[in-house]
Amino acid sequence: MLPLRRFPSLVSEDSRLDSTLRFTTQIGRYRVAALTQLSGHNPAFQPDGVYGSDKQLLLGTDIQRLSVDVIYGSVHDAISASALSAAQVSALPANSLAGTISDNTAYGVVGKYSIDHAGRLKLYAGFDRIRYANPVLPLSAGMTTVGGYVLSVLTQNAYTFHKILDASWGGAKYALTRKLDLSGGSYTYRQNSYSGNGCTDNSNAKCSGNLNVVSAVAAYKISRFLGIYGGGEWSEVTNGYSSAYLYTTDVTATIGGQFHF
Repeated sequence: MLPLRRFPSLVSEDSRLDSTLRFTTQIGRYRVAALTQLSGHNPAFQPDGVYGSDKQLLLGTDIQRLSVDVIYGSVHDAISASALSAAQVSALPANSLAGTISDNTAYGVVGKYSIDHAGRLKLYAGFDRIRYANPVLPLSAGMTTVGGYVLSVLTQNAYTFHKILDASWGGAKYALTRKLDLSGGSYTYRQNSYSGNGCTDNSNAKCSGNLNVVSAVAAYKISRFLGIYGGGEWSEVTNGYSSAYLYTTDVTATIGGQFHF
């Protein structure tokens, strides 16, 4: 069963959930999961700065070698924390942060298909759409958020024109040998123009733009407990996504190891 998962870019304070209720069940080949986060801030149960509410619903099924899930999520009073400006730093407490508040709605479709019965070659694909809107119930400055920081400056009108973010991806994983796995993927974020003037250049981060990423990884199992991996990634940002960037393309490589115990 696939767990309820985080939608991409549902902002920093909602990457972790406190004070939640969750339900999962399996009915034949169909699965259902639902999650709700209690709204409001209770220091005893929500000490890490969660003030809004989060609701998610998942419906999925397996048809032979195909697995498909449809996911819906809604977040109210989501908080995206950021650093203060130079002028704000001198005028506000030392442990202050700025925050952008929004109500976010998202849905997604994800799937996995095994080419062969042994499952050596698997294909993955998915699509998410997220809509950012101004909060229906604005918050008040001075709240304590994750890490004990104070949200001294709040922006609650960033999405008068709704921001729409489409995320799509596809990839494959192939078990070349019993110990060596090869995988690769391609990811694209597409952002609309929500500045109000329909801009399509990099003059503002609110202009329409894309983020494109291609990656590949090789993972080798040395033993039951130890493994090593290496891979590379190419990424590109365009138009609004590249606003204030010095470089619009990047290539990175990494190697590492994992020890399971």
